[in-house]
Amino acid sequence: MPLPAIPRRVKIGDAAAFAGTTPRAIRHYHAIGLLAEPERGSDDCRRYGYDDMIRLLWIRKMADAGISLD
Repeated sequence: MPLPAIPRRVKIGDAAAFAGTTPRAIRHYHAIGLLAEPERGSDDCRRYGYDDMIRLLWIRKMADAGISLD
């Protein structure tokens, strides 16, 4: 049986769950300029790709290490 295809882009809730944070926190990262605003799908929802996810994980690691996000 073949493995299911991995989506190339995920919605904000799935990105938040993957990174161990909340959609609200991700929106805050956008607002303060840590995370670029991603493209939006036809439903006007943010869609996060591989590079966005790597950046999000980096932001979370810095925050967890106690480094100021400002």
